[in-house]
Amino acid sequence: MVQTAISGTIILYQRQSPITPPEFIPYYIGRGMFGMGGVTCLYYGFAVLPIADATALYYTLPIPTAIFAWVFLGESYGGVEVLAAMTGLLGVFCITRPPFLWPFPSPSHHDPTLDVLPEDHSPAEVNLGYVACLCGALLTSMAFITIRRVGKRTTAWVLTFWHGVSGVGVCGVLMVVLQQLKMPDSWEHLALLASVGVFALLVQVLVNKGLQLEAAGPGALMTNLQLVWAYLLQVTFQHKPIIGWCVFGAVLIVSATAGTFLYNSYRDKHVQSDRSALKRTKSAEMSVLSIEAPQQGDDEYQQI
Repeated sequence: MVQTAISGTIILYQRQSPITPPEFIPYYIGRGMFGMGGVTCLYYGFAVLPIADATALYYTLPIPTAIFAWVFLGESYGGVEVLAAMTGLLGVFCITRPPFLWPFPSPSHHDPTLDVLPEDHSPAEVNLGYVACLCGALLTSMAFITIRRVGKRTTAWVLTFWHGVSGVGVCGVLMVVLQQLKMPDSWEHLALLASVGVFALLVQVLVNKGLQLEAAGPGALMTNLQLVWAYLLQVTFQHKPIIGWCVFGAVLIVSATAGTFLYNSYRDKHVQSDRSALKRTKSAEMSVLSIEAPQQGDDEYQQI
């Protein structure tokens, strides 16, 4: 609701329309539905799985995003992109250390809440949680693809508005049908929910704008930095202990994102240099042709 209200107000202030151009409306709806579906699957995973497992599975999304971008958008996906994605994924595993994949014993000061289920759930519900987290990664990847398909032909606020509308519509119905509607019982809880909405709004705007400017694969890889910032904030404000594996994972994620950025910058600069050289070559050829043409005319006149 916060996203819809604020983004809609800004769209009206900028005198824009959320339904123009009309041919992009299917992409707007797809962006909203895919994004909302990805978040819903992630929250279900959090409800039935250990936090570490759900987080590790969901943050595999840079890999399917890069593959989908290669298939549907024709974006490049070479060895450097694969290496960066795998390095970032290894960093995610080092920070979250999911019990079902982590072969090393947890340190004595490891947070045990990351390894236990929120409640007692049946094996079928747990397995469904694993599937839901993977589906959440795939749906979020498709949301990124729709943003890339729209590109710069609309604003990030319009894309954020449609994400909010989808969330209010679908999640509102699911909340009423599947759960009992509960309102905040204090002003503090209401303020916390409002702050979550505001920060989620900023995240959506920045993600939409970033994917309008950068390819889907590297853009999705940058989302892994959320784990790094979350860990730093926990150490700084919640006084969580510094764990060597978490530091190593943070270094891997930062290295993968920084390496991707530097590689893309070098590649873009190299491509631009090649285009400039080709343009100069064509200009030189045109100049030579324009000089030779009058000389040939003079030779024919002398022969006559």
